[in-house]
Amino acid sequence: MIPEQAYTEPLEYEIQDSQLILPGKDGEVVSLKGRVVDREAFERMKDEYYQLRRWDVASGLQTRTQLEEIDLKDVAQDLERRGLLAAAVHGD
Repeated sequence: MIPEQAYTEPLEYEIQDSQLILPGKDGEVVSLKGRVVDREAFERMKDEYYQLRRWDVASGLQTRTQLEEIDLKDVAQDLERRGLLAAAVHGD
């Protein structure tokens, strides 16, 4: 999650880069000054991030299957005990 104001309050200042300059597409230099985060685009990127890591998209939580595949069964068990593991879906 990002702060709600990121969607509504335009970026105006950053201590290290007052013009908010970043590399853009094809090396173009762009400024993010005065922009807000596009909520729909952010949610799509977040969902893609979770999908690529095989986490539960709806909750953002890791899955037992994903953790066990990287030899973290003990972590999966601990997260499950604490209610921080995604509910079993699609064979998880």
